[in-house]
Amino acid sequence: MQKEWSYFFIGGIRGYLTRYNYQRDKIEFEDRISEMALMDLRATREGPRKVLIILFQDIIGNKHIHVRDAMSALHMRSIGEQMNTHINSFLVKDSSLLFSSKNEILVYNYCDGQYITKLKLPSQEFITFLHKNGNLLLATTSDGFVHAYNFKSMNSVGYIRCDSISLLVVLQDKLIFGSWLKTIKSVTIPKHMLAIR
Repeated sequence: MQKEWSYFFIGGIRGYLTRYNYQRDKIEFEDRISEMALMDLRATREGPRKVLIILFQDIIGNKHIHVRDAMSALHMRSIGEQMNTHINSFLVKDSSLLFSSKNEILVYNYCDGQYITKLKLPSQEFITFLHKNGNLLLATTSDGFVHAYNFKSMNSVGYIRCDSISLLVVLQDKLIFGSWLKTIKSVTIPKHMLAIR
């Protein structure tokens, strides 16, 4: 689910996309746009056009990334054709798409779908969540670490040890995270990481 432009965009595992206008309390669009499962989506703009970047999974398990018009769900293009890799999360920043794949972050050009680079984490654990705050890129792993990178240089700037993380929010100079143990904790972001933002 993604909230943007007075709408909630909701995807389903049977390929359905719903656009709900929460100001009017009305479903304005609902249709099955694919035979594949809709796993995740992000809303953004291409100039004046509102678009959705949608992560689909086919029955074999391959991932497909489509760019679609947010209002009509019209398919505009595919990115990276198909990815026969495990993708846990992705984010959109400027002209880049970042995908977490096992213990790597794959970077693609959003406009033409071309592969740019790969960032390998020192941990062998799966990346569970990606978050970007200014130039600070945070990647949480299943062993409870938050790895921090300078987004411009893609260089590591350290890590923060936390518990098993199920949710991560950045609030000013704090990391607020929920754990699988049903706890919420707050950790101060080190100053050298804050300087990157």
